[in-house]
Amino acid sequence: MDEYKKEKIDNLIALCHIMNEYKEFIKNLKELITVSYNRDIIENLRKISNGEFVLGSKKVKRFYEDNKSTIDTINKYSSINSFICSNYDSDGDLYEESAIDFFYEYFNNHKKDLDKILILLEKFKRLGGWELKFNENTDFTSKEYYMNPSFTGTSKIYILDNIEVLPNYDNYLIKYKTSGSNYELETIAFRNKFTQSDISITVNSLLFDPDKLPDVISNEAIIDKIIDMRNSKEEECTNIKNAIDLRISVDNLNKQFMRTNEIMNRIKNIENKEVLLHIKSLLEQLEDISLKYEEDISQDYSDITTELIQKEKEFHLVAIERQKMHFD
Repeated sequence: MDEYKKEKIDNLIALCHIMNEYKEFIKNLKELITVSYNRDIIENLRKISNGEFVLGSKKVKRFYEDNKSTIDTINKYSSINSFICSNYDSDGDLYEESAIDFFYEYFNNHKKDLDKILILLEKFKRLGGWELKFNENTDFTSKEYYMNPSFTGTSKIYILDNIEVLPNYDNYLIKYKTSGSNYELETIAFRNKFTQSDISITVNSLLFDPDKLPDVISNEAIIDKIIDMRNSKEEECTNIKNAIDLRISVDNLNKQFMRTNEIMNRIKNIENKEVLLHIKSLLEQLEDISLKYEEDISQDYSDITTELIQKEKEFHLVAIERQKMHFD
């Protein structure tokens, strides 16, 4: 599995504005900071670039004057110390996990779209993002997402493009997926309210239309919309619940029948065992009714399949077992 490339959004915005100077600036920067314990150098560079008084540090002052335009641009959109310390260690070596050069190459390979990329990054920042995770091979359509509509506690909320709510068994759980999205935004809600502006952002492209993102992270734009989509699936959910409840009930009757049959076979002086045969015949009829009901609703609703019913049944049974373990 390919790893994610991560970088602060402010640094990426700054990078967009210094693309022409980046290579030369990094070359000069490495000459300055390739010494052990360079954090004092970086701190002095921050102070000097912000107009603060620094005693001595002629080399740093000369570096600032030689690269003033680039450093001032970085400070305008991020900060020079964040730009450096996010990517270089205290010995002046690039962190192994640093992605700044990766993003430079990505931006350079898409020069004609750089203005669009910049607009997208600025929108991520307005929404509350501070770091970007990037992996071109990420497929968000392969995942299912969950939301508790009652919001009795703290919940993670995932926001994507082209959300589709999946019909499911549990009224206290909304399941959804995306039919196609270039992004996944993760944020936190508490008791039906978003509690923080910081969001975790994962993308598989930086070339998509910013209008595909929500304009704001709010209940109306996100939570209420998903709940409304779930409400539109109420009929499908009711049919799934009925199908699963019926199947589980018939399964339980079969288990009880097998248990009763086993007991009666151990007792030699019981007569009229043909009653069991009649019960078995009735159970087979119930199984046929259950299967027929599942086939009917699968034909009536395009988003209900027998595979979905089986999956929801297993999910429900696991939840029941967890509840039992919790109360034991």
